Amino acid sequence: MSTTSSIEFSQILYSYSENSQIYPNQTSITLNRTGNIDNWSTVEVQLIGGSAQQGSDFYLSLPQSVTFAPGKTVEFFTIDIFDDGMIEGTETVNLEVISNGDPNTIIGTNNTTTLEILDNEVSYIQFSSSTFIGSESNQALPNQVGVTLTRTGNINSWAEVDLSITGGSAIEGSDFWLTSPQPVNFNPGETQKTVYFALADDWQLERTETVNLNLETFPGNLDTVIGSQGTATLEILDNEVSYIQFSSSTFIGSESNQALPNQVGVTLTRTGNINSWAEVDLSITGGSAIEGSDFWLISPQPVSFNPGETSKTVYFALADDWQLEGTETVNLNLETFPGNLDTVIGSQGTATLEILDNEVSYIQFSSSTFIGSESNQALPNQVGVTLTRTGNINSWAEVDLSITGGSAIEGSDFWLTSPQPVNFNPGETQKTVYFDINDDWQLEGTETVNLNLETFPGNLDTVIGSQGTTTLEILDNEVSYIQFSSSTFIGSESNQALPNQVGVTLTRTGNINSWAEVDLSITGGSAIEGSDFWLTSPQPVNFNPGETSKTVYFALADDWQLEGTETVNLNLETFPGNLDTVIGSQGTATLEILDNEVSYIQFSSSTFIGSESNQALPNQVGVTLTRTGNINSWAEVDLSITGGSAIEGSDFWLTSPQPVNFNPGETQKTVYFALADDWQLEGTETVNLNLETFPGNLGTVIGSQGTTTLEILDNEVSYIQFSSSTFTGSESNSSSPNQAEITLIRSGNTEYGTQVEVLFTNGTATEGIDFGGYYGVSQSVLFEPGETTKTFNIDLISDGIIEEIETINLQLNADPAKTEAKIGSQNKTTLNIRDVEPFAGEGFQAGFEEGSLTNWNSRGNRSLKTATFGVTPTEGNSQLLLTTGTGSITDTKLETFVGLNLAEFDNLINNNATEGSAIKRRLTVESGDILSFDWNFLTNQTSISLNTDFAFVSINNSLTKLADIDSQMVDSNSNFEIETGYKTFTYQFTDSGSFNVSVGVLDVGDTQINSGLLVDNFTIT
Repeated sequence: MSTTSSIEFSQILYSYSENSQIYPNQTSITLNRTGNIDNWSTVEVQLIGGSAQQGSDFYLSLPQSVTFAPGKTVEFFTIDIFDDGMIEGTETVNLEVISNGDPNTIIGTNNTTTLEILDNEVSYIQFSSSTFIGSESNQALPNQVGVTLTRTGNINSWAEVDLSITGGSAIEGSDFWLTSPQPVNFNPGETQKTVYFALADDWQLERTETVNLNLETFPGNLDTVIGSQGTATLEILDNEVSYIQFSSSTFIGSESNQALPNQVGVTLTRTGNINSWAEVDLSITGGSAIEGSDFWLISPQPVSFNPGETSKTVYFALADDWQLEGTETVNLNLETFPGNLDTVIGSQGTATLEILDNEVSYIQFSSSTFIGSESNQALPNQVGVTLTRTGNINSWAEVDLSITGGSAIEGSDFWLTSPQPVNFNPGETQKTVYFDINDDWQLEGTETVNLNLETFPGNLDTVIGSQGTTTLEILDNEVSYIQFSSSTFIGSESNQALPNQVGVTLTRTGNINSWAEVDLSITGGSAIEGSDFWLTSPQPVNFNPGETSKTVYFALADDWQLEGTETVNLNLETFPGNLDTVIGSQGTATLEILDNEVSYIQFSSSTFIGSESNQALPNQVGVTLTRTGNINSWAEVDLSITGGSAIEGSDFWLTSPQPVNFNPGETQKTVYFALADDWQLEGTETVNLNLETFPGNLGTVIGSQGTTTLEILDNEVSYIQFSSSTFTGSESNSSSPNQAEITLIRSGNTEYGTQVEVLFTNGTATEGIDFGGYYGVSQSVLFEPGETTKTFNIDLISDGIIEEIETINLQLNADPAKTEAKIGSQNKTTLNIRDVEPFAGEGFQAGFEEGSLTNWNSRGNRSLKTATFGVTPTEGNSQLLLTTGTGSITDTKLETFVGLNLAEFDNLINNNATEGSAIKRRLTVESGDILSFDWNFLTNQTSISLNTDFAFVSINNSLTKLADIDSQMVDSNSNFEIETGYKTFTYQFTDSGSFNVSVGVLDVGDTQINSGLLVDNFTIT
């Protein structure tokens, strides 16, 4: 074994930018160590030149000493980068790592590196990708393909570049249209622009053609620089050619834990011409796995595509060779047949099949990014970083979680000892490490912590998975983070004289107590403002103090053209110099406008499930298709089988392709598969399904759910799962614990006894305080022969603390040796533990005679009124008035108080709720109990308006509108102009338990006109 450590830089080039804010940026420079990692090693980093100046452009303590502790393979140091306010372009810092004289430490080949400091006074413009791909059109109109340019650095000025065509095999005027050079302008605040090429069909078999593209700045323009991606290629796919490739660069399967081998599918996709027959060869070209012992597949394997098929899957059989060998690989390659000119291998012509070793534990982070926020309270926030384990989960395993860099500082921004050992007990598949995040009261923006997983030297049965690194982002609570609530918003052309409205929602986190503003800009897309939609761009969006959500409404009209789905590309931008507002990770979005002249047909679900028959006749399982858009015409699609492990003729029956017809007015159709019993123990089998339209049918489009999987459950196997995704219990009111009952159900083969483990994985409840502390990490559940349902109980304890609902997360785990038992799809559940407080049950009656809101929670403008108000109470002498006047709170705060999701009020009325008031109470009821109360909606809004104030009731976070200004009104004797008069609301509970009941009133579209809600006489019978 080597006694020498080798240390070098992890990369030869780093790039970072000057900071536009009052504090410096920090960048981490990483060093890696290989060889002997069991000792202490120290090296020094020195400055060897560059155009950046120490002290004005950057700061680094020199010489910089870097020490590796025993077991550590990665270390880092940080460099502060300053903004000197000068236009100077990119500057460099050249660094070298040298030995400190330790004979057991040598320097690796990457002994130097360069840090590029990008100038924030300069706009850096480049292509967003090295390759853009479009296809010749199959229709009378040309296709459009967008080539996107991005801008970083200084985005607050006007900038322009030329996009030029410098060559390629495609010909302008016959293959595509675009004037060259094409000027591309960036207005202040814009960070991306898209140039559209029109692609026509020249009806020639010519394969893929290319257009070479280049970016250039104007002479003498010092504040615009072409970035590293200054060239790109546009590939124009030939629609006379079939393009076949792997659907992914990597496929992953695992050795089998059972007598039968596992199967892993390797999927090939086809684009371009899908109307002809096509064939390729899938060949094995190498790898560490051995055919015949690790896997079985004949090579080369011919793969044929029938007309209309766009996907095919080849299955590898993976067995267990009982050897501890780690992950093994199979290298795969696609080839066409000699002389076949109309079939081309796509860009993903090679792939790797990774075979995970079931003797090895694979541990990795569950995500590439984790996000937490500084605390607004005296106590620090906690953010969890989760690790997952696959492969062998039946042994004990341990890894080290290490901090390898980032801009956040341990001890002031967060607390965690590094390295942090993380232990997995037998059966555990995930573990969470919690970071404490404090508030340092500095305006510094998002800070980062870079994390890395490492195994212990000599530990051969634990391997770090593909997600071995991650980043923890710490959001600054002095900063407002604003972003789109989704990457995609969908609306449809109107079928009426008035346009449809579709809302695009922005959310705010971090500092919500100040005023904030961003610009929503339209940056491209195929839809045209003024004919397809209306919205002024840029559109300023203002957040008042306390507001966490705002919705911008687009008006969508019908242009009576058959054009398919059109898009509007959206971007968020902050104002120059605004340091306390930052665009979040979802800073762009797309609005899709569905064409009401087109029928959109798709599967109703991504998965359908059926079971083998236990009888002489086969079972039937339905696969449902839905239609939206134009439902008034006749439409047809083909449902095709594109692969899967089940075999047509023995496992199921269905002719493929199967035509599915929609008659005028029909919005769904179901295709039935016949499922028989083949008497084999084979586990769940699958059928992959795909929808296709007929060539030249422009009025029918496949929707987003154009593929699905039919799972056929094996009736020789027991499938065990939780009966629900959630269970609910309450803390005890006495010294004896309450018991929450958790139910497991079994389907499939129930003739034999079998056992599963229930793992207590994590959650907010604390074992021993909130629930009984004698379960350990798992609970065994035994099913006797014939049993289909089993329950176990969890003791729930009162901790004497007023708190929100707490949770226990549970997960099922089967014994790998028991091949006749599998875990079903509902393999996880959550137990919600409700807090103990004085609830109201049957016989409860509440007016407001006590002169206060005892046992009610309330927010906003609320007051008790007698008959002198001008309206007589329905019970007793007092009634409660809620108004939208002075003292009201924002709609988003009210949503949080009631327990709703953001924008639920807006979605209820399809408009912008602004402010209001509400009360809330927790009620405990039995199934069949009836809640009733009296209400009277009052308003000063007497004229017709789109902004209709309204009153609502929410029961267990389910929202219902009571009335709005369009309701039947009469003159009011109160200080409001009109009212509905008292009416009675009733609701019958279908389940027993504790429920939140809220009532309130909201302003819409303005904050000037006042409305109110009187409530009285709450009863449960």
